[in-house]
Amino acid sequence: MVSVGAVNGDGHEDVGAVNNFDDTSALLLGDGSGTLAAPILRATDSFPLATDFGDIDGDADLDWITSSYAGDWRLYTNDGNGTFSFLRSFASPQAASCAVIMDRDNDGDMDLALVDELADVVILQRH
Repeated sequence: MVSVGAVNGDGHEDVGAVNNFDDTSALLLGDGSGTLAAPILRATDSFPLATDFGDIDGDADLDWITSSYAGDWRLYTNDGNGTFSFLRSFASPQAASCAVIMDRDNDGDMDLALVDELADVVILQRH
């Protein structure tokens, strides 16, 4: 799975991806001409399946969450320049399948919907 969003402040679309065969996530910065830079890799839990961007901390830049089927959800905050720092993980009941960043309660703050397809649950996290 991939996610697209402008993460480093240059206004160009960038790509976040997960690589389930080598347990990594990858950030590929775009230059505005359709070219992507070499991936910046980071370790994930085992068998990552999904990735999403959204402004979880309200600072007007896109943060990043990854979901690992044999692990948990990992949330990273963005410094505004496309550098991500690990914030926290969310334990999955069985298999962290995907995450959606959205304003579920219309309060202006982004929330998380964490989907575990084996446990057949959606865990809602309000922020």
